[in-house]
Amino acid sequence: MTRVFAELSEHREPWLKALEGLGMMKSPLMESARQEGRKEGHDEGLKEGLKEGRVQLLRDQLMDKFGPLSPKTVERLKAMAMEQHTALGRALIRAESLRDLGLE
Repeated sequence: MTRVFAELSEHREPWLKALEGLGMMKSPLMESARQEGRKEGHDEGLKEGLKEGRVQLLRDQLMDKFGPLSPKTVERLKAMAMEQHTALGRALIRAESLRDLGLE
C-alpha cells in the first residue's frame, strides 16, 4: 500500500528511497503489489486504447456516411460504452441519418 502511494505521489523518488532504506522494496508482499499494479495499469491502458480505436473507427465511418460531425455528436460517441459501440456499428449499416442512430 505504501508503495502504491509512493508511485502516485508527486514526490515519488524520496518515497521510494525511504522505502528502499527500510527494506520494504524487496519484500514478497511489495513485489506482489507491484506486479498487480502493473497488470491493472496494463489492462486499463489496453481497454482505454481499444475504446479510443473504436471511437475513431466509428467517427470515420459516420463522417464518410453523413458528413462532418458536430462536437456534441462526437462527445456522445466518446461517452458510449463499448457494447453500445458494437450496436452502433451494426445499426450504421442500415441508418439513413444520425437521428436514426440516436446521435442527433
